[in-house]
Amino acid sequence: MISQIRTHSDNYDLVKIRREEIARKSVEVFMKNGYEETSVRDIAKACGMSIGQLYHYIGSREDVLYLTLQYTNSRIVDFVQNISVKFDTVAPTKALQQAIDVYYRGVDSIQDIVIFMYRHTNNLRPAARKQVYKYNEPLVGVFEKILSRGCETGEFSIEDIGLIAHNIVTSGDMWALRRWFLNKRYTVDQYMESQTALFMKQISTNNSKIK
Repeated sequence: MISQIRTHSDNYDLVKIRREEIARKSVEVFMKNGYEETSVRDIAKACGMSIGQLYHYIGSREDVLYLTLQYTNSRIVDFVQNISVKFDTVAPTKALQQAIDVYYRGVDSIQDIVIFMYRHTNNLRPAARKQVYKYNEPLVGVFEKILSRGCETGEFSIEDIGLIAHNIVTSGDMWALRRWFLNKRYTVDQYMESQTALFMKQISTNNSKIK
């Protein structure tokens, strides 16, 4: 999708750098004003560019939204991906607990960005929306890998690994999406410990198998 965004530059490296700058600055503007209320002029001003310069790297305001959503997705994925290799040397139960800890704390640190991502993905065209969803797959894959390894070692008993992995990620995102309710009852540590205990009760071979 990025390669399909119009640009008037043949310098791929420069385009990549400028688009990341546009994405980072646009997150701030969109969060402050809202997507619908943010003009191309607002985006250009935040990026320190003229409107003409901005259109040198993108073709429309929707392109900026796509770049912004891709950027927010990459931030979330990085929380787990950057240390996922360490989980391979840790027992699955411990690895899962650590991965949940990293991801949920990551969500806690960028709650507004998570909310923005969920709120505005539907404003993209179907093809771009599909790319945003696909970009999130590596994050789910980290949890799927740990869960699969746990089933192989006999620590976990799971009928649908993909579903459990998605549930773990969604539960983490819920800390941001339902914060108006959850923040009144839990600290991030309490929420994380409670959710981890629920998942372990579901999948651990020391408990009843998932029905």
